[in-house]
Amino acid sequence: MSFTKTKTPDGVITLHCTVSKNDAAVAGYHELKGQYRVPGFRPGKVPMAYLERMVGRPMLVSYGIYTMADRELKEYNKGDAENYFGQPGLVEDSVDLSDEENVTFDVTLPGMPEVTVPELSEIKVPYEDMEYTDDILEDRIQRDLKAHERKVMIEDKGVAEGDHVVVDITAVCDGQDVPGLKEDNRELVLGNHYLVPGFEEIVVGMKAGEEKEGEITFPETFDRAPEVQGKAVTMHVTVKNAFDLEVPELNDEYVADTTEFENVAAYREDMAKRVQKDIEDQNRLMRMDMIISMIVSKCNVTFLDPVKEFLVNYELTNQSGRDGAKLRKEIASMQGGDIYLQSMENDILNNYAANLVIDKLLEMLEVDATDEEVDQELEKSASGKSAEELRKLLSESQLENVKHQVKVNKLYELLPEKVQLVSPDDMDLDDATEVPVSTEEETKPQE
Repeated sequence: MSFTKTKTPDGVITLHCTVSKNDAAVAGYHELKGQYRVPGFRPGKVPMAYLERMVGRPMLVSYGIYTMADRELKEYNKGDAENYFGQPGLVEDSVDLSDEENVTFDVTLPGMPEVTVPELSEIKVPYEDMEYTDDILEDRIQRDLKAHERKVMIEDKGVAEGDHVVVDITAVCDGQDVPGLKEDNRELVLGNHYLVPGFEEIVVGMKAGEEKEGEITFPETFDRAPEVQGKAVTMHVTVKNAFDLEVPELNDEYVADTTEFENVAAYREDMAKRVQKDIEDQNRLMRMDMIISMIVSKCNVTFLDPVKEFLVNYELTNQSGRDGAKLRKEIASMQGGDIYLQSMENDILNNYAANLVIDKLLEMLEVDATDEEVDQELEKSASGKSAEELRKLLSESQLENVKHQVKVNKLYELLPEKVQLVSPDDMDLDDATEVPVSTEEETKPQE
C-alpha cells in the first residue's frame, strides 16, 4: 500500500492511493464471505477460491477497495497527519482497475483551508490612536469617586423618586394573605417602577419606620401570583430605612482615606499616568484588531461545510457544556433564533479564520520565541514561583501554548511596521471594503 497527498486551497485533502489487487481481493473476500450460503460450508467459512469462482475476481477487488481505503486512512493517521473534520469519502470515479497488478483510487478528507496572505506592504489599515485628554482624566476620576459612593440615611423627611428604600411587604386579597407578594428587606430605588403601577405611589412620602396600606388592582396578566389577577389587593408596606447615595468630594481628606496618596495633586498625577497607560494598551489592542481584521478580509478564508459544522458544534459545546449540535437545533427553533444562530456561527468562524491567518503570519515572518522569553512570560503570571518551578508543573501542551502566545505578542509588535496605517479619512472605498469570511454555501437572508 502507498499514497501521496494533495490539498486544494479550500481545504480538500486527497489521498491518492495505490494498493495491490491481491490485497484488495482478500479484503473483498472477507467482506463478502458472510453474505453467501454455500452447501457444505458453514456460514462465513467458504474458501476464497470457491467464492472467487462464484462472484468473479473483479467483484472481490471492487468490494475490497472500501476496506483498503480505511487501511490507507489508518496509515495516514499514524504519521504527522494534518487534521481533518467530518467523514472521509472514497471518490468512486477515481477507481482505476486497468493495471494488472494494482488498483488506484482517491480518498478525500475535509480539512482546514490553505491561507494565502497578500503582500503586507500593500494592505492599508484605517486607524488612528486615541489621544490622552484632560476630559478622559476627569471622567476616570469621576468614575473612581462614584465607586466610593456613601450611604446617607434619610430620616427627617419622606422619601422621593430616586431614593433607596428597604421595605417589608405583605398583601391581602379576598381576605387571604398572598404568599407570592410577601417580601422582607426588599431594597428598591423609587422611580424604577417596581412590581405594578401604583405600588411606588404608596411608598413615596413615607419616612423610615412608618407603615402604610394602599389598595392596588392587579393586571389580568400578572403571573407572579395568579390568584390576584384582575383583583383589588391591599398592600401593607413598612419602610425599614431609606438612604441616598452621595458621591464624595475630591479633597485631601478623601484621598488620604481611600488611596495610598496624601493629597489631591499626588492622586491626580498617579491617575493621569494610569489613564495614559490604559490608553496605550487600548490603542495597541485596537490597532492589532484592525490590522488582523483587515488582513483576514484580504485572505478571503473559505471553510468547507463539514469543517464549518464541526467547528461551530465544537465551540458551542465548549462554551455551554452541552451538545453543540443539539443546542444549534434548539436555538434555530426559537423565534428569531435563525438570525441569532447565523451571527453566532459567523463570529466563531471569524475567530478561526483570524487564528489561521495569525499562524500563517508567524510562519511567513519566521517569528519564534526563545526559552528566556517563555520564562519571562511564565513569571508574569506566576504567584511567587520561578519559571523553572512552573515548567515542572505545566504539561508540554501548556508550555507550547505559552510559547505560542509569546510569538503572537512579538508578531503584534512587528505588524504595524509591515502594513500601511492610514487615517480613515484617507482610505479609498475599495481599500476599506472588507471581504467577509465565507463558507461553502451562501447564507441567504430570510424572506
